[in-house]
Amino acid sequence: MTTLRITEPAREDLLEIYQHIAPDNPAAAERLLRTFQEKFELLLKFPNIGRERNEMIINLRSLPVGKYIILYQPSGEVVEILRVRHGATNLTELFDI
Repeated sequence: MTTLRITEPAREDLLEIYQHIAPDNPAAAERLLRTFQEKFELLLKFPNIGRERNEMIINLRSLPVGKYIILYQPSGEVVEILRVRHGATNLTELFDI
């Protein structure tokens, strides 16, 4: 059975996203977090559905969620969520490339 691992930087990203949206629209912030959770569960079933991002890190993949991007690495029986960032983020800066 495939397991999900969310790194601390990804947890911080999710909290930051929530805190950015919630003051103006708490319901939207909750919906977005639920959407992320649904995508995480989808990745457990289909870990290779995201776009390959080997230019940043070998075996890195990305999956868009609205204006955001989930950056993750599937490896054996684990899908590791590395970051969850806004699509306008310079992603190469996240990984010291």
